[in-house]
Amino acid sequence: MDPGTHREFFSKRFEVVLGQTEDGRPCTAFGVAQLSGSLFNPDQGRSRYRVHRLYVGSHFASEKDIAFTGQTVEFSYLEDWLSINPFQFIRNDEANKLTIEMPVETQEIATLRLTDRTTTLSLHLGKTLSFDGRGEFEGARRAWFEIKPDNAQPHAWFEDFSGSLGNFLTICVGEPVFPRRVSGRRAIVCESENPVEKDIDIYLRLPEGREKDDVSYADMPFPFRAIRQTAESLLSSWFSLEERIGPVFGLLLGTYYNSRMYVETEFLTLMQALEIFHRRLVKGSYVQPSEWLPYLDELLRAIPSTLSSSHRKSLSKRLEYGYEYSLRKRLNDIVGSLNDAVQKRITGGNSNFVAECADTRNALVHEGGGGIESKGLVAMHRTNRQLRALLNVLIWKQLGLPDETFTDDWFRRLGVELQ
Repeated sequence: MDPGTHREFFSKRFEVVLGQTEDGRPCTAFGVAQLSGSLFNPDQGRSRYRVHRLYVGSHFASEKDIAFTGQTVEFSYLEDWLSINPFQFIRNDEANKLTIEMPVETQEIATLRLTDRTTTLSLHLGKTLSFDGRGEFEGARRAWFEIKPDNAQPHAWFEDFSGSLGNFLTICVGEPVFPRRVSGRRAIVCESENPVEKDIDIYLRLPEGREKDDVSYADMPFPFRAIRQTAESLLSSWFSLEERIGPVFGLLLGTYYNSRMYVETEFLTLMQALEIFHRRLVKGSYVQPSEWLPYLDELLRAIPSTLSSSHRKSLSKRLEYGYEYSLRKRLNDIVGSLNDAVQKRITGGNSNFVAECADTRNALVHEGGGGIESKGLVAMHRTNRQLRALLNVLIWKQLGLPDETFTDDWFRRLGVELQ
């Protein structure tokens, strides 16, 4: 094989590929890369491609043309989160017969108006049924969200909205939540007719996630029934808060989605999230930046000229932000903002909890040892559960829930070992 041909073959990329399924439905693939193919005889064998995004049900000439009037999204654990059974079992003892009643229509569990997002979000519950040739029957619950913005939106808008909604469900469920199935509706203008909406199946390259079989609403920090009356305000606040502290959400949720994270990495991730939370929402400093300038000038002049230029530059940069709170001060402020009962549940009654966390972060980041790390992996894991619970408390408080919400049972659902 000619080396030039070999390189050209493996560099094939296509922005848009239009085609159709075996049953004749039009489809559009975006971000297509060829992985392998029939190298010697193109008339035989098959080729493999990686597709970033696939739309089945319509042709799109370019990415900017992809817009939807609404989307339907199924999430993992959604049926368990709802804990509502659409099936009704009726036993007739006289006839020794069990009857299963199944509703014909789907149930609309809730309709939420997110005014700031100019979007209506509705939650539905239905069923899936299947029979086989042996007379066996299988029925299962099926739940989904309908996302309906006031005006048609591009695909990126829906992906951001669904991603944020999935993140909200993750801290409600306590397990990483993934989209199972996504479909969109597109307004199609027909000749001499009014526009009609057409359903389009959407396939995205998403992280793989397996649902656990032993997760129930009783194990979840906030099952739907616990927040049903306040769901509208909570979700509205969630989207607003995400705009302000997005990195905090990303760091916290990363500990849910990456179950194989080393305990040291998880600890540093959670500590970084807490520091960002304080910087963006609590703020504060020892003195105002303008008040610090005279002290800064004096300190800079005191740096010995005999030090190397790189060392002097490093010291100058550190002193420039010398007016800001230390991590230890930020953690004390955060924990101190909670009532005594919640503080005790988070710290386990350990008055040195904040100091140990700060010392451990410094020991991991800088050369040294000690802190919680020296107590072993079990102690580090326990501390990570406490820190994750602390971030959950801080976020839910920002969404409007009071300290009294966070009971012993709630902390246990988050995996915190209470003393």
